[in-house]
Amino acid sequence: MEECKTYFQTLYKFVYLQATYLKPNVAILDGFTMGSGAGIAVPGMFRVATNKTVFAHPEAQIGFHPDAGASFYLSRLPGYLGEYLALTGDKLNGVEMIACGLASHYALHERLDLIEERLGKLITDEATVIETSLAQYGDLVYPDKTSVLYKIETIDKCFSHDTVEEIVDALENEAANSYNEWCKNAISKIKEASPLSLKVTLHSIREGRFQSLDQCLAREYRMSLAGMSKRVSNDFCEGVRARLVDKDFAPKWDPPSLEEVSKDMLKKRNLIQFYLIQSILRQNSLRQLRTKPTHHHNDKYRTRSTEEDNQQDDLFLYKSKGQHLLTNQRILDSIVRKSSVNPTDTVLEIGPGTGNLTLKLLDVASKVVAVEIDKRMVEVLNKRVKDHGFEDKLSVIREDALKAEFPKFDLVVANIPYGISSPLVVKLVYGANPFRSATLLLQKEFARRLLAKPGDSEFNRLAVNVKLVADVEFVMNVSKRDFFPVPKVDSSVVIIRPKDHIPDVNLDEWRAFTKNCFGKKNKTLGATFKQKKKVIELFRLSKMTSSNGEEINRNQYVCADDDGDNEEESDGEECHSSSCADRELLLFKEKIIEVLKAGSFEDKRPSKLCNEELLCLLSMLNQSGIYFHEQTKPRNVDNVAFAAAYS
Repeated sequence: MEECKTYFQTLYKFVYLQATYLKPNVAILDGFTMGSGAGIAVPGMFRVATNKTVFAHPEAQIGFHPDAGASFYLSRLPGYLGEYLALTGDKLNGVEMIACGLASHYALHERLDLIEERLGKLITDEATVIETSLAQYGDLVYPDKTSVLYKIETIDKCFSHDTVEEIVDALENEAANSYNEWCKNAISKIKEASPLSLKVTLHSIREGRFQSLDQCLAREYRMSLAGMSKRVSNDFCEGVRARLVDKDFAPKWDPPSLEEVSKDMLKKRNLIQFYLIQSILRQNSLRQLRTKPTHHHNDKYRTRSTEEDNQQDDLFLYKSKGQHLLTNQRILDSIVRKSSVNPTDTVLEIGPGTGNLTLKLLDVASKVVAVEIDKRMVEVLNKRVKDHGFEDKLSVIREDALKAEFPKFDLVVANIPYGISSPLVVKLVYGANPFRSATLLLQKEFARRLLAKPGDSEFNRLAVNVKLVADVEFVMNVSKRDFFPVPKVDSSVVIIRPKDHIPDVNLDEWRAFTKNCFGKKNKTLGATFKQKKKVIELFRLSKMTSSNGEEINRNQYVCADDDGDNEEESDGEECHSSSCADRELLLFKEKIIEVLKAGSFEDKRPSKLCNEELLCLLSMLNQSGIYFHEQTKPRNVDNVAFAAAYS
């Protein structure tokens, strides 16, 4: 056993070193990538898969469990793909590894010599330079229709259950209902594996989702020693005999069925005494926060410090405040990579939380300005940054991001809570600080609204106003399971890039105009602007503009038959006022209709119009003396107030 302890300690320490090493490293996955080979390669910064790559975790088939950090990265694959791979031992090729995020680059085997030669000639270890070099010889590939990745909906449906028995039942039901041969093959592979290993493996993957890498490695260490010790079962030796030594492929598992695996067996397999590898792993590294939920009260979740730091207070996370921490390291790496951070850049990060993304930004940027309102988060963030030696590169503003005055910055990278998404996006794109791009992690529904085009059901006023001054690009979707606590919905990453040239339009006027148009976005413009209230309000604003700010008595223009609730007005209905102003109102309404007809806008819906058409309509209305904002106020309203209109 001492030799086993030494072996696993050495292996897991190396896996942790590979994952936390500050300098970029490149792993070439040109062949079988399994077990500890996968554990060493996957945590690295760059992982190049080829047409000869074969990735798998078949440990359960030999009575063991996926280790060397597998419970960390398998648990963070899309959907329940990790559970599927761990329980069936199924293989992925290089293309599939790229598609699910296990590999960062793909190149044909024949190009490897060119890649190695290119990397060998580099005179810098800058990650962006290495990225460019790998991309130069990379190939753009997509999984074919036979790929298991096209079965992800079925995988999620079947492998999302809590127990192995329920997973098998779900597969059997799916196979019976759809005559799905793939389901039958999956069942066959699961039944070939050790029942005890299957249950241990599923538990390990589910635990790994809420743990950091060092916590996963520490847990896997004691699980591995338990498997080797034979105190619970002889399945590992039996599996090796049946598959690798005698090759009779007829292992005699103990216990022989899932039903006979007791909770006591699982407990012993997971709780055997072990050396404190966790402290060994952390000798020269950061203390991580435990992200396994240990307490639950209403919307509170807490993260607890590790055993060796038990003096720290527990940290509660509030779902109602949008406190969902992104924990998937590959997603964090992708966000930083897509942000194209230069070594001289100052990055603005809004809502850094405990610093998972902050640490990666500090590694590549000149400076990070973090805006965080939660004092507890700031304390944890500062501690983690100090432990990494980045304290001179971090500046923290403890204030509400909607109220804070941002310093100059080059880029924005942020995980934004849904509750402040609209006003914060508007504040950024209409703010006084010019910037290169904003890479934002947003709730998926909100991102779709931001990306919507004319004619889409999600097309809205926000998309119109943002796209007036910026371009929005979709980057990727992020599963809700990549966060803790797990939110109810998935998220998406988008990049917003301010335009070099924007239309010459008064932003106050534009905002008020789009608010009027999109109040009922699916009504025709004719129906919208014929409403009694709308005519009176626009008449008042236009009179104020023409009278250079002279006070106008709004009560002078009221409709005798307006009950205050009826928004609709037939084409023939007219406004009646209590004074001689009724004639002016009627003429003003006719002017609006005339402009709409002249531009062929009367029967059009705002949700179908592009910005160019909306700008054209606004210009025509303004030229006819019809305004939507009090033009006597300063042009281009204070953008904080502008942002507040969206909250």
